[in-house]
Amino acid sequence: MYLDALTIAKLSLHDAARVGSSLFVGGRVVSRAPNTGIYHSEVRVIANCPRAAIRGSTIAIARIWKTGNPANSLPCHRCLAYLKARKISRIIALYEGQVISFSPGDERYKRPIRPWNTPRNKSRDA
Repeated sequence: MYLDALTIAKLSLHDAARVGSSLFVGGRVVSRAPNTGIYHSEVRVIANCPRAAIRGSTIAIARIWKTGNPANSLPCHRCLAYLKARKISRIIALYEGQVISFSPGDERYKRPIRPWNTPRNKSRDA
């Protein structure tokens, strides 16, 4: 599942990080989408999917840098809330070099919200 999303991430035309998502129901792909400059791939993959297939599905998310190296692919806080609201049952993503599977409500993999004016290389608690 993750490898399918990785293939889709390679199709993204985004300048910095290329992200791809694949939505699965019963092990079958029902929708695929890369990110764009405006929309995250998690939102696009659900928009491209029949509404009846979304509830209880699994989404795989992959991110690669321009160099082609894989990167952590946890969804942002907005996409995580969106996936939770759409009743997605599992998220598959790369985290610290390992492919993980978790539910949208699992707090262990929730990314911290970074205020818009905080530089990426500094902790917001520092």
